[in-house]
Amino acid sequence: RDERHDMMMAAAAHLMENGYRWIGLDHFALEGDAMTKALDAGTLHRNFQGYTTDPCPALIGLGASSIGSLPQGYIQNHTPVRTWRAAIEAGQPGIAKGVVLGDDDRLRRAIIERLMCDLRVDVADICSRYNRSPEVLLDAFDALKPIAADGVCTIDGWVVTIPEDARILMRTVAAAFDKYLSPDAQRHSRAV
Repeated sequence: RDERHDMMMAAAAHLMENGYRWIGLDHFALEGDAMTKALDAGTLHRNFQGYTTDPCPALIGLGASSIGSLPQGYIQNHTPVRTWRAAIEAGQPGIAKGVVLGDDDRLRRAIIERLMCDLRVDVADICSRYNRSPEVLLDAFDALKPIAADGVCTIDGWVVTIPEDARILMRTVAAAFDKYLSPDAQRHSRAV
């Protein structure tokens, strides 16, 4: 534990003592707010801006260095303002790079979103929506075993749950499903 952790926990306790609910990793909303209603209904979403009630599948970033999220993938504009502006003035979109998502990427993105929003995900249920067997994610479940042994999550069949007291470590649990992160990035001691 460090000073940042202690400050976060003190702020969270203060907010909750004053009628706020903890949403996801780092958001808080009053009871009855649209965000708490979405949380209770299981319709909360997460994008580059944070947690949202908006189910829109596209988030278009405007300006230098902005990132856009589309059902097909991600795009990022040029980071230097001068480079971005030159592209715009030349009638080009200003995009520096993009990543096309495959079926496996979209499946993993959906699983990570539910974990980050609900602290729980039924992997078999999400896999069925993508016409995939949950066995394709056995590598993620193997990565979760030591984390679960430390109490950071529980595994019950294909259901992964993050206990309330491990909420701040949800990125570590979600990282098990991110095939682009190195194994070192998945160590929960580094996420605190």
